[in-house]
Amino acid sequence: MYLLLLIPAYVIVYFLLIWWFQRFFNINEKSKYNWNHVLIILSIYFVVLYWISNIENHELANRIQHAIWWWFLIVVISYFSIIASKVKITRFQFVFLWFFIATTFGVVNELAESIFQNVYGINFANNINDTWLDLWANSIGAVLWIIIFTNFVKK
Repeated sequence: MYLLLLIPAYVIVYFLLIWWFQRFFNINEKSKYNWNHVLIILSIYFVVLYWISNIENHELANRIQHAIWWWFLIVVISYFSIIASKVKITRFQFVFLWFFIATTFGVVNELAESIFQNVYGINFANNINDTWLDLWANSIGAVLWIIIFTNFVKK
């Protein structure tokens, strides 16, 4: 159920980031929303969801989910949002901005998991160590995807 709630959340984040980038970088030019970006985001979401759901080892699947899926999707969504918002950034700005955005979403995800687990009784983890491993996976994933996507950033 939680993963299904994330589907509209990722689409909303795409549009919110476009709005935020234009405000943050003081861009007055009209943004150019691209529905192909939304389709790519949703396609990646479902392909990786299918792939992860076929991993038998739950712990390994969870680490891959955090290192690859969440971070990759957030970096892709942010990258598409930058393009649509018509913001021009340098590679240096990209690294710090994406690390900030991806870290924020990783922490928000962990907080959401804690609410669902403690308030609604949905079991995400049997112990606190899972959260620490998630944060490590998030950090490693952040560095990996930022290094990869930095190659696509032009001034």
